[in-house]
Amino acid sequence: MAESFVLNTGSRIPSVGLGVWQIQPDAANDAIYAAVKAGYRHIDCAAAYMVSFARSG
Repeated sequence: MAESFVLNTGSRIPSVGLGVWQIQPDAANDAIYAAVKAGYRHIDCAAAYMVSFARSG
């Protein structure tokens, strides 16, 4: 698996990340802390900026 992907802006994004869309609020801090401690650098918080609700066509 690729370590990262190149975006259309030229920036790179890690290929593996932690998704927190439906995480229970009381578990979020511990999960994110553990992920960062384990080396994760991509934390996907899509629900926080409402992207998961944006649908086209």
